[in-house]
Amino acid sequence: SYPNPFNPSTTLQFSLPLSANVDIAIYDMAGRQVDQLVATAFGAGVHAVNWNAADRASGIYFGVLQTSQGDRIVRKMMLVK
Repeated sequence: SYPNPFNPSTTLQFSLPLSANVDIAIYDMAGRQVDQLVATAFGAGVHAVNWNAADRASGIYFGVLQTSQGDRIVRKMMLVK
């Protein structure tokens, strides 16, 4: 994600070798899901999804990307207000 730390928004970029259903959710430090960014199909290639966290408290969050092929990527992000 970039920028990181961020205020109030950040971009999560990812690349897919093949078309896949992608689910991207944001979790807080306690493991609670605080936002669902996407849950849809993407074609092969590079993609970017923006997360606007203006209504969230400062702190550390985790962006979790899961694909229908079983891939799972976790990115740590720091919101500084």
